[in-house]
Amino acid sequence: MQLSHENSIGGSEDGDDGGIPYPTQLKVSIWFDPSPSHVTIVVPIIIKHRSLIDRIDSKMAKVSSASIAKGSARLRYKDSDGDLITIRSDEDVQLSIEDWGSVNEGQIRDGIIPDFQLYWQQNPLAQPSTDT
Repeated sequence: MQLSHENSIGGSEDGDDGGIPYPTQLKVSIWFDPSPSHVTIVVPIIIKHRSLIDRIDSKMAKVSSASIAKGSARLRYKDSDGDLITIRSDEDVQLSIEDWGSVNEGQIRDGIIPDFQLYWQQNPLAQPSTDT
């Protein structure tokens, strides 16, 4: 399965063989501690890692000085097995969206688009920033 610009997984380019019909945008819920805190952003279904990180860091700057880009926080998604997987690259972003699509295939086919859930975690090993 691969997400393409045609916004379908598992289907042909003409979309007639049963691929999952993706929306053009995703509502992303970004969960962080203290639980159950979260923020929400809307992103295009096809998004580069750098763009996603920039948008999340911008939103999270309102609640924390930690930043994914600076290495003081990390972004994860929960895979179909329930494991938290760190997102570090364009490929990881694509895989996370494909996994979300597989898990939610029935709802997506019915036109119900569940939020894409991501988990922002402050890196406990990162040193506090000395920027002033």
